Amino acid sequence: MHPDHQAAPLAPVQDYPRSDVEFGGMKPKASRREEKSSKFLVYVLVILVIQGTVLLIFGSIFLRARTPGFELESVRVRNLKYTTNSSSPSFNFTLLTSVAVKNTNFGHFRFDNTTGTVWCGPVIVGEFKLPTGRAPARETDIERFS
Repeated sequence: MHPDHQAAPLAPVQDYPRSDVEFGGMKPKASRREEKSSKFLVYVLVILVIQGTVLLIFGSIFLRARTPGFELESVRVRNLKYTTNSSSPSFNFTLLTSVAVKNTNFGHFRFDNTTGTVWCGPVIVGEFKLPTGRAPARETDIERFS
C-alpha cells in the first residue's frame, strides 16, 4: 500500500502564521504607527478649528468697530457784532471751540480733513475745519479751533 500523502496533516496555522495575515485580530506595529500619526493630525486640526471659532466669536462680539463720537467741549464767542435792523437783522462773531473725538474702539482711529457746521435753528450760520488727526485707542483726543 502506498502511503497517502494527502492524509498527513500539515502544520497548524497557529504555530506558523504568515507574515501578511493579521494575528489574533491585532495589526502589525507598522500600521499602528500610521494610525496614531493620522489620529494626531486629526486632533490637531480639530483643536485649530475650535480655537478659530472661539476667536471669531470673541472678535465679533467684543472687538467690533464703533463710530467715534465728536463733541464740542467748550465754546467761546469773540468779536460779536450784530445789527437789529428790522428788515435784515445780522450778526458776525468768531467761535473758539474745543472738539473732542471720543474713541471707544480697541485700536486707534485716524480721521482726514473734515468740516463741521454751526446751526442756529434750521439755518447754518457757520462752518469750521478739522485737520487730519488721530484718536488713541480707548481715549478722547481734544482739538482746539477758532
